Amino acid sequence: MESKRKTKEQLLSLIEIEKVYSRELELKCWDKLLYSNPHDREIKRLQILLLFTDLGVDYEEGSTGFITIKRKEKGNIIYALRTGRWKVEGKKVWYRSGKLSIKEFVEKYVEQ
Repeated sequence: MESKRKTKEQLLSLIEIEKVYSRELELKCWDKLLYSNPHDREIKRLQILLLFTDLGVDYEEGSTGFITIKRKEKGNIIYALRTGRWKVEGKKVWYRSGKLSIKEFVEKYVEQ
């Protein structure tokens, strides 16, 4: 089975593409008081994926905005990229990573 995980180079390339789209949308909507920019949200998701990749975390990309972090013990973790909320796979309770950085989250919950 082929992994759905992107390489660091692919992530950096996607971030640059989304930045171009974001700038184009901002120019297009410069006169609007309120508009949604999905490209900014995607940039945040990709930057967090890049952090997980840099830390060497074993993960698989799931549906948009979620990754499954592989752990040897205690079950896998499902992590929401934009909100930082997470849960153990198969459980119902979602937790907030709060003020933990990605590195602190990995040290505390993934590398136990």
